[in-house]
Amino acid sequence: MSAPDQIQDTGKAQRQYGLIRHYTYLNGDPCLVIRPVVPRLGATAFAVRQDDIWRWRTDCEDVRMVAQAAIKASHLLRLDPTPQTWTQIITVIQDGLDELHSMPPAPKEKRQVVGELEVFANGRRFRKDIYQ
Repeated sequence: MSAPDQIQDTGKAQRQYGLIRHYTYLNGDPCLVIRPVVPRLGATAFAVRQDDIWRWRTDCEDVRMVAQAAIKASHLLRLDPTPQTWTQIITVIQDGLDELHSMPPAPKEKRQVVGELEVFANGRRFRKDIYQ
C-alpha cells in the first residue's frame, strides 16, 4: 500500500460558482484544487497539477480532453452532470491557471526526501536527493 499524498496548503482560496479554488503543493508539486463550497457526502477534491496546465487549453480545435476532465471532476465533486456544471468547472479552473503557472516549487526543506541518487560519470561522483 502506498503512502498517502502529502498536501501543503498555501492559504490562498477563492470562491466562484459554488466552488472553492485554492492553491497548494501535492508531493512538492504546485497544484490548483477545487471543491464544493458546501461539502457533499462522498465528494472529494479535484486537483490540477502545474505540469497538467496544457490539458486545460480550449484554444485548439479539439476540446474533448477538457470536456472529459470536467465531466470527471463533476463526478468526483458530486455535482450535477450537466453542461452548465461542466462549463463552470472549466471556467473556475481556467481562471486560476495563470496563478498556478506562476507558483514556485515547494521549498525543499518542506519536501520529504525518499531516496538518494548517486551516479559515477567520467571519474566523478554526483549525488542528489530524491523528493516525494
